[in-house]
Amino acid sequence: MEKLEKVVEKLNKENLDFLILGGDIVDEGTTLQGVKEVFKILGKIKNRYGLYFIYGNHDMSRYTKKPNYTLKELKEAIEKENIYILEDKGIDINKDINLVGRKDRIFKNKKDSEELIKEVDKNKYIIVASHQPTDLEKNSKLGYNLQISGHTHNGQIFPFNLLIKFFNLAELIYGQKEFENFNVIVTSGLSGWGYPIRTAGNSEYVIINILRKEGEI
Repeated sequence: MEKLEKVVEKLNKENLDFLILGGDIVDEGTTLQGVKEVFKILGKIKNRYGLYFIYGNHDMSRYTKKPNYTLKELKEAIEKENIYILEDKGIDINKDINLVGRKDRIFKNKKDSEELIKEVDKNKYIIVASHQPTDLEKNSKLGYNLQISGHTHNGQIFPFNLLIKFFNLAELIYGQKEFENFNVIVTSGLSGWGYPIRTAGNSEYVIINILRKEGEI
């Protein structure tokens, strides 16, 4: 928890407008007390327009027969710290920006990104937060301006980073990709999964500055 607290200290110096927590913040190995402590720390991040969270494929402990916490307990721990959960939902961040948070692709009842964009004002800058970097080509044509994803950890451990690329297991494993009027950023995240080691990719958080084009009001 000490490392996470140091990250929050750094973030609090960034003068954030808002923050997107892109999923897999906790996993199958996290205790209920650990869940509460993690989100209590994250809830201390200073911002103007809110802290937003989307579920990843591990947050709900789907890959174990005996989870350490229930979905209800997880949701309560998140919302207690005034962190807003987005599950296939679009909201206004401010007068200029909309945010759409998608359910992870593992959920069968998730909405299509084409359906979700209808919930927000297309005259605004639209960010879509999707834990897994999917539907990039499709989203580029729907009217979204920016997609934020993670999930891959940039491979985490060599040679998995190379195998993901070789077998085309992700549309974009890491970094930034530009389409016409659409950008995608896939981050390697603050930590990893499973093993407390990382030999591929950096641990990181991403600061994004959204600027108006010259001539726009």
